[in-house]
Amino acid sequence: MKVGDMLDIEVMPNRQGSKDGFPFNGHAWCKDVVREPYYGLLEMANVYPKEYVDGCPYTCEVVSRALSSEIIENYLNEK
Repeated sequence: MKVGDMLDIEVMPNRQGSKDGFPFNGHAWCKDVVREPYYGLLEMANVYPKEYVDGCPYTCEVVSRALSSEIIENYLNEK
């Protein structure tokens, strides 16, 4: 549920990150909820090589361009 600029969230930790694995609730800024997974996806582009290798059509730049979003970037950069 959205309350102003914050979201009510429920976090479900995986069993490796938490011994008990119980979910917990809290509030987070809307931009943080968008920013963290978005930048996480963009970071995944770094696993691809910088240059074309062995006929693979993907490079770091190609994947990063495919995952980037002008709409999300504008939302995160607005004051």
